Formats: sequence, C-alpha cells, structure tokens
Amino acid sequence: MVTWLGLFSGVLWISGTSILLALLSHASWLAREGKMPFRSMLATPQLRISIPLSLAIISFGIMLESDSWLERGAWLALILYFGMLTAQGRRK
Repeated sequence: MVTWLGLFSGVLWISGTSILLALLSHASWLAREGKMPFRSMLATPQLRISIPLSLAIISFGIMLESDSWLERGAWLALILYFGMLTAQGRRK
C-alpha cells in the first residue's frame, strides 16, 4: 500500500537524481562547447553548490524510506556531509 510518506520520499530522491543528472549533463555540454576539461567545469561555484545540494536531497529521500535506525543514521551523516559541502561552496 502506498503511504504519503513513501510517496513524498520517492518524489524527493527521484527529483534529486533528476536534478543531479541534469546538472552533470549541462556541465558536460558546457565543457564541450567551451573546449574546457569537464573537471574544471565541476569546480565552478554554481556546481560546487548545486551538486552537493542535490545529493543531500537524494539522501533525505532515501533516509525517509529506511527501516532501521542504523540506516537512518548513515543517511543522516551523508545529509550533514553534503550540507557542509554546500555551505563551503557558498563561501568560496
């Protein structure tokens, strides 16, 4: 049976994954058009904020679907780590 929590968590991790794929695809296209290495494109300020943020959204969605507290703790640690990376990307 579908629950509202299951639906919400599915929407979160699927949306986060689609945002991440769109960001990487756009960065790849910009790198090809500008004849730049893909790695240098990933170092741009916009992607240093957006990629960890989308990974945090994915992690949050998966954490909501987790059954055990150990699993939720691991996903929470990843959320905090990606949040820290997002905050560091904003400062640079």
